[in-house]
Amino acid sequence: MSIPKRCWQFAILLLAVFVYPSEAQYNNSNPHEPEFFNEEAAQFLLTQMNDVYWASATAYRQFADDTLSPEILMREKLRPFYGTMQKFDWQNLVDPLLKRQFEVILRGAKYPPINYKFKRATSTLKNMSRKKWVCNMKEPSKCNMAFVHQIKTVFTNSDDLDEIKYYWKEWRNKMPAEVKEALHYYIAYYRNMSTPDVQPSAFWYDQYEDPHLIYELEKLMDSLRPFYREIHAHLRNILRHKYGDDVIPPTGLIPHHLMEQVTYQAWKKETVLQNPFVQRKLPNMQTELDGAGFKPFDLVNISVQFFGSLGFRNLTDEFMNDHFIEMGAGTGGPDCKSRIFDFGEVELHFCPKVYYKKLLQTHGDIAAVQYAIEKNNFRVGLNQEACPGFGAALGEAVILSVSTPKHLQQRLGILQNYDYDDLLNLNRLYRLVSSDKNSNIFGYEM
Repeated sequence: MSIPKRCWQFAILLLAVFVYPSEAQYNNSNPHEPEFFNEEAAQFLLTQMNDVYWASATAYRQFADDTLSPEILMREKLRPFYGTMQKFDWQNLVDPLLKRQFEVILRGAKYPPINYKFKRATSTLKNMSRKKWVCNMKEPSKCNMAFVHQIKTVFTNSDDLDEIKYYWKEWRNKMPAEVKEALHYYIAYYRNMSTPDVQPSAFWYDQYEDPHLIYELEKLMDSLRPFYREIHAHLRNILRHKYGDDVIPPTGLIPHHLMEQVTYQAWKKETVLQNPFVQRKLPNMQTELDGAGFKPFDLVNISVQFFGSLGFRNLTDEFMNDHFIEMGAGTGGPDCKSRIFDFGEVELHFCPKVYYKKLLQTHGDIAAVQYAIEKNNFRVGLNQEACPGFGAALGEAVILSVSTPKHLQQRLGILQNYDYDDLLNLNRLYRLVSSDKNSNIFGYEM
């Protein structure tokens, strides 16, 4: 059987890559090992690493199965270089950016190599909310209920205390052994990195580059404590009037399953919550959006134009057509969550639905896209977020900005028949707080 000419050409190209002599100052025995560990060699090594990094980032976008985060995958792709990097006296390099690259990249050397157990544990924990192990309350023989599709829907729509409490307990009590084992493995993975002088938590926080981070967070929570106490007491009072003193005591903690109910119902029109000023009804945002005739891509375009008005990079129609893709129906889970590839060539898979929460989230998505485009202009080691979660924080800040009535009325042309006086605006802020702050209340020690 004859071999096609293109196959021969590809084989010769591969052979040339592996046998072609390296740069003069590199040993032929190891393509990553320089003869002299000087600044020039460091620059050459990081150029190699940069090529590997961005080639891997592009491959991740095309073939990722979402088991591992791109940060972990990129860390593993650079692992063959760590040993050579550690032989440099990089702290005394002259170029400050080169020194910074070494500092950031070598953080990955602290982590043990990723193996099959790590991948399996990660996959198990990421998908546990979709696993079906809870039995139906009304039909106990049918044990095929998952949290993300069925149980969360119960919390969102039900006022039946027995039903809510049942599913809250069952999802936790019937948790499969493989999920518990995965969690224990994950904890042990980080504990095994610790030393007598370095606690496991230090590896969680080292990217913040602040030795006093925990102290700063504690100070922040102390400043928020009075606000959280007020919100918690208010929610407890609402639930006590609805369900009675036998369920909700006048003092103390709110049962967790009812806190989940409050959180999931915060965006609903019919909810366990009661707005402070019931005579001032909030508008039906779905009716407003439907009346404006918005389509899914319109939400993207509106968000792009918002950033353009602030002086950010102008995303052209050609760019959006090439990089923004509408997801198929039924994908993205019950919240129709967008998918953003921010390593290598940026790509956004956006929700094919139109509703108010998605309008806000799309602005956050475009914030992530804009941030990714900017940081991807830098070399490996200089392209990380300012700190973990910084990009997400930018998105949340944008969401708060675009959710104001003034913006919705003036920029989107909706809510024209509503006068947002102080009372109506307080109702809006109340719903916003109930939705966004309760997750922090869960972990708050009263």
